[in-house]
Amino acid sequence: MLAWFFWEGSGLPSVRNEVCQIAGLPICRVTLRGRNGPLLRWLVRRENDTLRQAGIRQGIWPSALPEGLCPALRPVEVYTLRRGLMPQMIGQAARQKGVHLSRASVRLTADGAELSVYYAARLLAERARHLQLDVGLGQHALEQWLWQRYGLSCGGEEAAMEVSFRRGRAGDALLLGEDCRRQQVEYLLPPALPIPEGEDREPLLAALFAAGRVKKDEIQVKSVHFDA
Repeated sequence: MLAWFFWEGSGLPSVRNEVCQIAGLPICRVTLRGRNGPLLRWLVRRENDTLRQAGIRQGIWPSALPEGLCPALRPVEVYTLRRGLMPQMIGQAARQKGVHLSRASVRLTADGAELSVYYAARLLAERARHLQLDVGLGQHALEQWLWQRYGLSCGGEEAAMEVSFRRGRAGDALLLGEDCRRQQVEYLLPPALPIPEGEDREPLLAALFAAGRVKKDEIQVKSVHFDA
């Protein structure tokens, strides 16, 4: 179970929770009311204890929630969802940028050649004309693997697009790193899946995806928002 927080900044300070289900996944909806003050912060700390005792360790909450009201939970990560949909993500990013991958050079950046970076490199090697690597630790081994498997020598012309697993990378790249939520991605979902629009949509979808409540073939990447 995960906790889903809402905040209404008016009225008397209060915290209310109720358990519901979305696509069969149990969720504890927590509604905070009132101004950010000592009483509401105390109520939130008490709620944190209640959630911890119930075994809830992950949560979703609005970015506007003041620091003193943020729950003592791990945020639901969206990068697992994006990496699970990586072929779609790469394809949609290329279409939006007007990049024909079969004729283009793509840059892959990361802070280390982990398994997901290998997967991205494989997808790009199969689709792009040239692949440039800047993946830090393990790059030489990845280059050797690409050469042995695809006969691909990394390099080529200036990159028309970047796929990045690197923290803090600018949003003109397709972001797949652990801090990628700052780049908005929109999805088309089955009509029967009751996930409302808004900033909580992607983490909620990621939680459902991780729990096996929604499958890859039920999700369509609609658009990726780039800074430039």
